[in-house]
Amino acid sequence: MTGDDTRLAATVVMTRPGPTGPEVLMLRRSAGSPAFPGMWVFPGGTVSEADRASDGDALRAAAVREVEEECGLVLAADDLEPLSEWLPPEQARARFRTSFYRAAYVAGEVRTDDFEVVEHAWITAAGALARHAEGAWDFGPPTWVTLAAMATEDSHPAREFHSHVVGSEPTILAWAGDERHPDRPGPAGARHRITLGPRPWVYLRCNAHEPAAPEPKEAAA
Repeated sequence: MTGDDTRLAATVVMTRPGPTGPEVLMLRRSAGSPAFPGMWVFPGGTVSEADRASDGDALRAAAVREVEEECGLVLAADDLEPLSEWLPPEQARARFRTSFYRAAYVAGEVRTDDFEVVEHAWITAAGALARHAEGAWDFGPPTWVTLAAMATEDSHPAREFHSHVVGSEPTILAWAGDERHPDRPGPAGARHRITLGPRPWVYLRCNAHEPAAPEPKEAAA
């Protein structure tokens, strides 16, 4: 169930073999796009009434439709493997409960509309993160964390990412299992968070008894 201010959306992380490892399809939204203007994203969008009226799952229907609309590739609902679910913090201006799916590349030419989506790239996860770190590309946290998991060959055992702001200057988002998560906290010292400070961003996930990488210091209140 979602609240009145939360919309459902679906995103597809599409991969193919590349000369230096798996590549992922990424799209750059136009500066005038109503969602994530100027950012690099995976194909996806919100669930429509037509998706809800379809015979199958509305989220999968939205994922298939958005991929075809945004980049011209035709998937089947059965091609989609559930990956993760994301919900922004309550402070977010627009809240989308987004289901991420994984899919293998299907034959066809990637075609963008040059209006809402103006560019595409097949790139390794590590390559995309490097472009973000140097300031050439902008991502939202779900995109960044998904790429980080791919770059480290993490199978994404954390399926739910319901975000809470637990720090500011820089912003820190925490998910279930972090010691500071308000609804599903872990034990003292447990980390499941991202620090959105100077690039590269820092993502930590560890149990209380495991050593963690040094964290950026928060600014004094």
